[in-house]
Amino acid sequence: MNALRFLSQACVVLVLVLVSQLQTASARDITCDFYDIANVPDAWQVSMAPGFNNAQKRSLAHYYNKEKNASVMIQIEEAGVNTDLAATGEQLVASLQQSGCTILSGPEQDGALLRLEATMTGTPALVWVGTNGELTALTVISGNREECQNFLGLMRNADPLLLPQARQVRP
Repeated sequence: MNALRFLSQACVVLVLVLVSQLQTASARDITCDFYDIANVPDAWQVSMAPGFNNAQKRSLAHYYNKEKNASVMIQIEEAGVNTDLAATGEQLVASLQQSGCTILSGPEQDGALLRLEATMTGTPALVWVGTNGELTALTVISGNREECQNFLGLMRNADPLLLPQARQVRP
């Protein structure tokens, strides 16, 4: 009787282990030199994986959730001669305007980053720029801000001088 009870408990434990392994196998983790994103939901797709391109000295990543109309783009590159955040923000505004974007507000200080709102190809977006002296980062979110906030909440090991945290996404 004890042997039968032991075997049934062992089977239950084995099934639980197999199910948990299947669940972990379906979860995706994204790791790069600058941040990690744990347990990326299946609805989020990676159209451009992060990775440092030595020829261009930058990493460009794009993530999107088509179901929820949400998009997150992160570009990190080696800082040029000018690593002053205010000057970098001015360059960003000029570059966005030259590209046909409309600046709706900012740039304004948002923690260690500069934040601005812009319309890009008719879509409102939040844009952050940050620098730690060695690297400069640009983060753009558009579409469903709550979904973008949830996605940024999965990010780990990110330098707060470079990348926004989920709590910085405001409606």
